[in-house]
Amino acid sequence: MEKQYAERNIEELEPHYMTHAMAMTVEKLHSKMQIAAELACRDQEIERLKEQIEKAKNCLVCLPIADPVEVCENALEILEAI
Repeated sequence: MEKQYAERNIEELEPHYMTHAMAMTVEKLHSKMQIAAELACRDQEIERLKEQIEKAKNCLVCLPIADPVEVCENALEILEAI
Protein backbone atom coordinates (compact mmCIF):
# COMPACT_ATOMS: atom_id res chain seq x y z
CA MET A 1 0.00 0.00 0.00
CA GLU A 2 1.24 3.46 -0.89
CA LYS A 3 2.04 5.76 2.03
CA GLN A 4 -0.84 8.19 2.61
CA TYR A 5 0.46 10.32 5.47
CA ALA A 6 3.39 12.70 5.50
CA GLU A 7 5.14 14.61 8.24
CA ARG A 8 3.25 17.87 8.71
CA ASN A 9 4.30 21.21 10.14
CA ILE A 10 1.59 21.74 12.76
CA GLU A 11 2.21 25.50 12.89
CA GLU A 12 1.30 25.77 9.20
CA LEU A 13 -1.99 23.98 9.88
CA GLU A 14 -3.27 26.37 12.54
CA PRO A 15 -6.00 27.09 13.52
CA HIS A 16 -7.34 23.84 12.04
CA TYR A 17 -4.97 21.51 13.88
CA MET A 18 -5.79 22.84 17.35
CA THR A 19 -9.52 22.88 16.60
CA HIS A 20 -9.41 19.18 15.68
CA ALA A 21 -7.06 18.19 18.50
CA MET A 22 -9.31 19.87 21.07
CA ALA A 23 -12.49 18.39 19.56
CA MET A 24 -10.99 14.88 19.54
CA THR A 25 -9.99 15.29 23.19
CA VAL A 26 -13.38 16.66 24.30
CA GLU A 27 -15.28 14.03 22.31
CA LYS A 28 -12.95 11.25 23.57
CA LEU A 29 -12.00 10.29 20.02
CA HIS A 30 -8.79 8.39 20.76
CA SER A 31 -8.68 5.11 18.82
CA LYS A 32 -7.33 4.77 15.30
CA MET A 33 -10.66 3.26 14.22
CA GLN A 34 -12.61 6.29 15.44
CA ILE A 35 -10.22 8.74 13.82
CA ALA A 36 -10.11 6.73 10.56
CA ALA A 37 -13.92 6.73 10.45
CA GLU A 38 -13.94 10.52 10.79
CA LEU A 39 -11.33 10.87 8.04
CA ALA A 40 -13.33 8.54 5.77
CA CYS A 41 -16.45 10.61 6.35
CA ARG A 42 -14.55 13.75 5.36
CA ASP A 43 -13.13 11.99 2.28
CA GLN A 44 -16.69 11.14 1.18
CA GLU A 45 -17.75 14.76 1.60
CA ILE A 46 -14.73 16.00 -0.37
CA GLU A 47 -15.55 13.56 -3.20
CA ARG A 48 -19.18 14.73 -3.21
CA LEU A 49 -18.14 18.38 -3.37
CA LYS A 50 -15.64 17.67 -6.18
CA GLU A 51 -18.44 16.01 -8.17
CA GLN A 52 -20.64 19.07 -7.62
CA ILE A 53 -17.82 21.35 -8.81
CA GLU A 54 -17.43 19.27 -11.99
CA LYS A 55 -21.18 19.50 -12.63
CA ALA A 56 -21.04 23.26 -12.13
CA LYS A 57 -18.04 23.55 -14.50
CA ASN A 58 -19.87 21.52 -17.15
CA CYS A 59 -22.86 23.76 -16.73
CA LEU A 60 -20.72 26.89 -17.22
CA VAL A 61 -19.03 25.45 -20.32
CA CYS A 62 -22.45 25.23 -21.97
CA LEU A 63 -23.46 28.76 -20.99
CA PRO A 64 -22.77 30.57 -24.31
CA ILE A 65 -24.73 28.05 -26.41
CA ALA A 66 -27.46 27.02 -23.97
CA ASP A 67 -30.75 28.59 -22.96
CA PRO A 68 -29.73 31.00 -20.15
CA VAL A 69 -32.87 30.23 -18.14
CA GLU A 70 -32.22 26.48 -18.26
CA VAL A 71 -28.55 26.99 -17.35
CA CYS A 72 -29.51 29.14 -14.35
CA GLU A 73 -32.04 26.56 -13.17
CA ASN A 74 -29.44 23.79 -13.45
CA ALA A 75 -26.86 25.89 -11.63
CA LEU A 76 -29.32 26.61 -8.81
CA GLU A 77 -30.05 22.88 -8.44
CA ILE A 78 -26.35 22.15 -8.20
CA LEU A 79 -25.75 24.91 -5.66
CA GLU A 80 -28.69 23.78 -3.54
CA ALA A 81 -27.28 20.24 -3.50
CA ILE A 82 -24.05 21.58 -2.04
